[in-house]
Amino acid sequence: MSSLDGLFRADRLIWILTATLYACFSIANTNPTWSSLSLLLITGFVAIITATKYGINNIVINSFQTNIIVFAIYCFISTLWAIDPSDAIERGITVVEICVCMTVFLWAYSNMQNPFYRLLKAVMYGGYAVTIYTFIFIGIKNILSMVALGGRLDSTFDNVNTIGLICAISLILSVFFLYQKKNWLLVLLDIPTLVLLSASGSRKALLVTIVGCFAIYLFRHRTVNKIAFVFKIIISIVFLFIILRLLSSLSIFSGISERMQGLLALVTGNGEIDHSAQVRQDMFNLGISIFKDNPILGIGMGNAHIYTLKYIGHDCYLHNNYAELLANGGVVGTYLFYRIYLSIIKKLKRNHRLKTQDGVMILILMFCLLVSDLSVVSYYSKLTYFFFMIFYVYNTQKEKSV
Repeated sequence: MSSLDGLFRADRLIWILTATLYACFSIANTNPTWSSLSLLLITGFVAIITATKYGINNIVINSFQTNIIVFAIYCFISTLWAIDPSDAIERGITVVEICVCMTVFLWAYSNMQNPFYRLLKAVMYGGYAVTIYTFIFIGIKNILSMVALGGRLDSTFDNVNTIGLICAISLILSVFFLYQKKNWLLVLLDIPTLVLLSASGSRKALLVTIVGCFAIYLFRHRTVNKIAFVFKIIISIVFLFIILRLLSSLSIFSGISERMQGLLALVTGNGEIDHSAQVRQDMFNLGISIFKDNPILGIGMGNAHIYTLKYIGHDCYLHNNYAELLANGGVVGTYLFYRIYLSIIKKLKRNHRLKTQDGVMILILMFCLLVSDLSVVSYYSKLTYFFFMIFYVYNTQKEKSV
């Protein structure tokens, strides 16, 4: 076997391990032991393979680690004013551990050819793996019955909104790759993924799926004639509205449609308010109330659950990353986390990649993450930092080529 063959096999093995790890972020989420073990073992294997093939002299250290470690340090510093310092220490340790693991993948993929598309495909197929696992775990008949009755799955091995997000991202990436090359396997895998998205009942997942696919369509059919392009956007929005109306009338999306109506009732004050939307609104309001009392530094990272137990009766986080960060970290902590997004966008702009196909895809994925932050807490999520790593791999590669 030639060294070149060995190199390609090593890259292929790293890719398989990457897709497996991405799936494990969801599948092992509620089992701390398996979650930590899968991250440690897979990262260890990737490190060994990368060191063997590429050496250890080219480990990538850049603003990826700097931005994340600065945020982790803030988590540790917040122990000085935290109600429960152990919560802040735990959050800081978690962020540091994830940063170390993601550095291994940054190192591995920064040495490969075309790493960005490799990573996107790992995410897409890892998401399909989560879909298949969910059907096996919950049962095909149970999921189909839930969809037919307009019900919603309960959170089991992972938060149901996160499962919906993973389905949404796989569907968006499928459209992205189908534009490049027709692949009936992707279409086949999209069908159960779309069914599971419906069963998740996630309004935001359906929203990001539609908007993400719509954005890919607009980019692929853009034109240099600005007037024609604006006209095309207007026509597309009209068609998008019609599609949304048609989807809301389909039985497969009846559950999400009812939840949408419940959410609108909460906003407008007319109609029956969805219980889930009301609870989340109460949690968001609590988070903003905490923030108003502690606007600069917050009450200490990870401490908001103390208030939810006291005022809402549930010992849990606020189910909203924005409210959670504002309450726990104040303006400073919230800025230190979201500046990572700003850093990525600045690098895209500096490398003149914002208007490229890949740059648009990164912006779409960022949109998915930012919308999902309305219903999940992501500042110490492995999934979030995994996507940060993907974006930095892309920027690192483009900086080398400049």
